[in-house]
Amino acid sequence: MKALTVTLLAALTLPQPSALQLNADWAVVLPADYWPSNMYKWCSREAPGRRGYWAPDSETIGPLEVALPLALQRALKQQIKDSSRRPAPADYYRQYIGIRIGRRQVVYINGFHKSYVEQLRPGFADYWRTRVVNVCDGGSMFFGAEYDPGTRQVTNIRFNGSG
Repeated sequence: MKALTVTLLAALTLPQPSALQLNADWAVVLPADYWPSNMYKWCSREAPGRRGYWAPDSETIGPLEVALPLALQRALKQQIKDSSRRPAPADYYRQYIGIRIGRRQVVYINGFHKSYVEQLRPGFADYWRTRVVNVCDGGSMFFGAEYDPGTRQVTNIRFNGSG
């Protein structure tokens, strides 16, 4: 099944500094049933428990893309004290998968730094649009988070381990 490219309406995007302005071309919504059975356990970070899937639409993803940059910026500041070494939220690609956690519908955010995509072999640079990216280690270059459409909050940001 083909992943849907996230299309954001300009009206949903609040003015933000460029470091917080996400690139809409760097985000996809993976199909509702895409989460592979082995993805309940990520290589280097805790994954959310899930009991099913759903398909987030643009009305869900628009506010998520507004909330994510600030939440990610805060998490990166806690993770990396040296601001000269800290990536900007705008430097991350994102995969969105609608999952159910108990009775709640959340969007799981799988994020990875642009340097990961830039180092891929030609011909593989777009594979992230159709397959879940699961990389071991990598520290703050890779993260997972949850977005609750009801509260419009991004929570549980977890970076990969390192070493």
